[in-house]
Amino acid sequence: MVEVDFISSAKTISKTLTYDQKELYNYLMNWFSERHYDVIEFDYSERVVDEDKRVYAFRWRMEKRCENLIKQVIEMNFEAAADEARVEMQDGSIRVAQKGEVKIKMRPFIERDVEDDWSMHPRGPERRVLRELFDKIVQRSRLGNYEKDLKNDFDNVVKDIKTYLKVHRYDWKKIKKVKYFIRLDIRLDSLLSTPCKIFGIISLYIKSLAKGRGYFWEIGY
Repeated sequence: MVEVDFISSAKTISKTLTYDQKELYNYLMNWFSERHYDVIEFDYSERVVDEDKRVYAFRWRMEKRCENLIKQVIEMNFEAAADEARVEMQDGSIRVAQKGEVKIKMRPFIERDVEDDWSMHPRGPERRVLRELFDKIVQRSRLGNYEKDLKNDFDNVVKDIKTYLKVHRYDWKKIKKVKYFIRLDIRLDSLLSTPCKIFGIISLYIKSLAKGRGYFWEIGY
């Protein structure tokens, strides 16, 4: 029988944003693959619940074998209910994205006796006692290192996913502000002479900074 040692309580990450579902899926897959976890996908589904709304859901088990009878495991449940959104990029192109709530729940644990060798032996009870003594006396330090490494990976993936959802998103207000400044520059372009135009652009930049807007650099001047 497999013994399970939970390293931490389950954690849930939840955020409402406009994002790219495919990019997020690939990011999660690459994060674990790069750290030598085997990613097992138990199920994946995309359900259409409205004309432009889908529910994405999948369940993963990430595992890394430490030695013959020990595995580090992280389980993940992902669900997102998102509307299809069309986002105008800074170069004027239109990109299809998803707008909705993303929920990711994960929990880490250590599995011991993963081959069930000790319990399947004819002298199972005696061997089970010997195994527990072996774990406590001989293997405790190694198990402690495996638990510490798994806890670090778990804390890091939670932190990295939060950062990803904060950074890799489409900000509607930001796009509108950039459009606003571009329209102003075009009007200045058509109305002012070259020296005055330069002065007008500098003035516009100073005003934008005074109002706490940091978007002028994105226009390309």
